[in-house]
Amino acid sequence: MDVVEDRKPARTRAALPGRVARFVIAAGLLALSWFLTGPLVDEYQLEQRYLKAVVCPSGPDCLVPGTGLVKDRRHGESCSTDSYGAKSCAPYYQVLTEVRVRDDRRTVWLSVAADTYREIAVGDRLGLSVWQDRTVRIEVGDRTERLDPFFSLFNQVWWLQGSWVALGLAVVVASGHFRGLVLSGTGPFLLMGHYFLGAGAALAVEHELFPLGVAGHGWKALWVGPVVFGGFGVLWTALVVVAYLEDRRERARP
Repeated sequence: MDVVEDRKPARTRAALPGRVARFVIAAGLLALSWFLTGPLVDEYQLEQRYLKAVVCPSGPDCLVPGTGLVKDRRHGESCSTDSYGAKSCAPYYQVLTEVRVRDDRRTVWLSVAADTYREIAVGDRLGLSVWQDRTVRIEVGDRTERLDPFFSLFNQVWWLQGSWVALGLAVVVASGHFRGLVLSGTGPFLLMGHYFLGAGAALAVEHELFPLGVAGHGWKALWVGPVVFGGFGVLWTALVVVAYLEDRRERARP
């Protein structure tokens, strides 16, 4: 009578160390991804401190009252050229102001809106509010202009990209398909999908958590970004993964 040896437990035991190593590496990548979000969290917390700041004599979370003496004024156009060679210009309006807060005096150029610029003349005295050494309010007569700082995920773009790449690698490593999905011809296509997914997620977070970011500085239709980039990223990534799995099935057939 022939004895049939069951080799399945042996194969399972042989595969166990590889699975453990895979999940340890994935856990390390998840920890790295979490660590790299630190500056992004700091950016959000700093914005919240500014939004909750109140008028008080001194302190890092105070809108400190001050005055300003206008020394000069200028206006013009600031132009830039993008990577395609297209040139775009935007007008700027600035006033050279001697900022006085308690015993501190310094002279800085302050960028203001066109209407505020037209109401200001050299020699005028302005009411100011200062937050962490930055002028954030200008009072000219009955007009008050906010000079809000720019808080955004994109101030920390390299940390953002590093965190997203580490997260994507953790998912791929945990799936057991790192070699097939990353170290093959599929890799660049998967990276492209992951990039669009990240762009959609970043724009969604920017829209919801950073009112003083790009949404508050001209990009009023920012909500379109998560739909367009995120939707394309999901579709593209799904197609790449389906094509990869179908190719594996074809290769496995006798």
